[in-house]
Amino acid sequence: MLLLSRRVSEWGRKKPKNSEPLFPFSEKSPPSQKQLEGLKRLCEASLAGSLTVQGLRATYELSEAFSAPQLGRRCVLFALERYDAVSAALEPAGFCALMRRMVPKLRESLTEQMVLKKEQQQAEGGAAGTAAATATAVTATAGGGGGGA
Repeated sequence: MLLLSRRVSEWGRKKPKNSEPLFPFSEKSPPSQKQLEGLKRLCEASLAGSLTVQGLRATYELSEAFSAPQLGRRCVLFALERYDAVSAALEPAGFCALMRRMVPKLRESLTEQMVLKKEQQQAEGGAAGTAAATATAVTATAGGGGGGA
C-alpha cells in the first residue's frame, strides 16, 4: 500500500513532456464510464499484484470501500494461500475479524465458479449430445438404406 502511494506521489510530481496532459481527458471532455471502469480495473490489478501480508487488511478494506470485487477476491485467495503467514502477522482477534469479513466474498466467488463450471458442463454436454444424436441418425440412415435394396 505504501509502495503504491509512493508511486502515485512520484508520478504526480513528474512534469508532462511537451505539455502533454497526464490523463487522456480534461475538464472539457470528462472521461466516459467505460474509461473510468477500465481505470478502476487497472488499479485493482495493480493493487492485487502488489499484495503483502502486512497490507492485506488495508487492501481488502479498499476493495470494500470502492466496490472492487476482483481485488476483494484476490485478497481472499491471498489470505487462504498464505494462511500461516497472515494468521501469524495479525493478532488472533484481528485475523478472525478479517476472515469473518472475507467469508461472504469467498462464498460469492465459490458460487460463481460452481455456476460457471455447471454452465460449461451443460454446454459441453449439449454439444456431445448433439454429436451423439447426429451419429445415431447417420448410422440409422446408413443401416436402413442398405437393408431395403
